[in-house]
Amino acid sequence: MSGFTSDDGYMDRLRLSAENKHTLLKQVDTEEATHSGRSRRRSERCPYTPKDPVLMSITSPGQQDTPYRIHVRNISDHGAGIFHSSFLHQDTPVQLTFATDDGETLLVDGHVKRCGFVSGKVHDIGIKFTTPISAASLLGGDDEKEEASSKKTSDLKLSVLYVEDDPVHQRMVSFLMGQMGVAVKTVSTGQEALSAVTSQPYDMILLDMELPDLPGDQVIVRLRRNGLTVPIVASSTDETVADKVIEAGGNMLLPKPITQAKLTDMIHRWGPKNQASNAEPLVLLSSLWGHTDARPMLSDFLVWLREQSKEVAELATMRPSDLTDRVIVLCQELQLLAGGMGYPTLCDQAHHLMQQIGNDSRPETYKDSLSEFLEMCERAHSVLAQSIAA
Repeated sequence: MSGFTSDDGYMDRLRLSAENKHTLLKQVDTEEATHSGRSRRRSERCPYTPKDPVLMSITSPGQQDTPYRIHVRNISDHGAGIFHSSFLHQDTPVQLTFATDDGETLLVDGHVKRCGFVSGKVHDIGIKFTTPISAASLLGGDDEKEEASSKKTSDLKLSVLYVEDDPVHQRMVSFLMGQMGVAVKTVSTGQEALSAVTSQPYDMILLDMELPDLPGDQVIVRLRRNGLTVPIVASSTDETVADKVIEAGGNMLLPKPITQAKLTDMIHRWGPKNQASNAEPLVLLSSLWGHTDARPMLSDFLVWLREQSKEVAELATMRPSDLTDRVIVLCQELQLLAGGMGYPTLCDQAHHLMQQIGNDSRPETYKDSLSEFLEMCERAHSVLAQSIAA
């Protein structure tokens, strides 16, 4: 059976633009990286960007629906993740039609394993194949993959050693930093970290304070004694260990839970200076930005956010006695608005700032967190200037 082409006329019910699809892929992949259940799949899913369309039909006894194009997120020998235009019940039987690397077609039967709403009319659906396939035949040859991997590695400007014994956190943080173009090497113990820095240089170390063999602050002390001068960032759910990190020779504490925004700020603050000077300005983008009909609403929100954050910044300089009450009001408003506007990181930062103020309301005690918060607001607003310039 010969392969089909991109001009076959099959209906695409989602009609996602490349920009929309990229935004949705980033959103869903980020959420999936934090989902511990999906880390236990029988085989690893690989991103899938076919040259030819993938078709799907829903099957039922005695009939088969007309095939239509679908957007495949990833694929493995045992299943695939797809974007679909409507909800499908668990165990719904389906048939997928792939174009293989040698120009043939491959019909694969399966059923719906899970279905979750993403946004608009987009649903993220997991398909389990009835019989395992060879996903490699759909992903291209090894030479092509090695060339792409080599190119990606050679383009990276920053390398990070991540010391963490929890495999879920290893996978999540590696994914999030990979989205930023960072090369991440993971190890699980303090001893492995001490060994790793002797075999190759790293631009930064990120390590958990609760390692199975050595306390994190002891690892920092030994890294410094061994002559390591690059930034060392520690992570912990216990923010009271921040002083211990600094005393050991670390640069800062990154409070858990770790988010994309926190990692971005970490890289921006402690990454190599030459990279920071050559990089594009960091932008905090709403998960709804890919929907053009949402942009007027988002633009109004960002203009409002800029006005509010400028007022807070002026109070911090001119009338610090009035600052705390104004910061609380802004944080409360953002906790109500920002999540719905597609900015969960702003919600998290506002919540964190409120917690600090609850512990001690003196402006000098939450000065650093407020600066990070205002910088995040500015990075969110900067997308307007960039979109106008484009």
